[in-house]
Amino acid sequence: MERPWPNVMRLTWLLSMVATAAAALASRTVGKPAWWTGTASDPSFPGTWVLPFIAPVVAMVALRRWPRRSPWIGVACSLVTGGFAAGDVANSPGTAVVLAAVAAATLLASVASFAGRTRVPPAG
Repeated sequence: MERPWPNVMRLTWLLSMVATAAAALASRTVGKPAWWTGTASDPSFPGTWVLPFIAPVVAMVALRRWPRRSPWIGVACSLVTGGFAAGDVANSPGTAVVLAAVAAATLLASVASFAGRTRVPPAG
């Protein structure tokens, strides 16, 4: 991808991780935890806590390693984040709304990053 799109996407995915962590902490504080965190008295396996953060990390690695394919990978990672939102609808609807908004924002940014794939011919 051409500049500044990699920086925009990197910031988008970093902020999505911050929003996901904030939603997880808030949901546990309120007493309606996300399915992947568990309750304070019965926490989930620690490995499940990292699951929602794998998609953003994969998207950021794709920006560095496969820049031409990174918009497609970003779209797929956004859909994975949407899957986490769908899993939280029944037990933690507030967390589901936040994760759905994060998924929508990262999806829109990934679609917009397709503009960074085109090469502008030099003027002259």
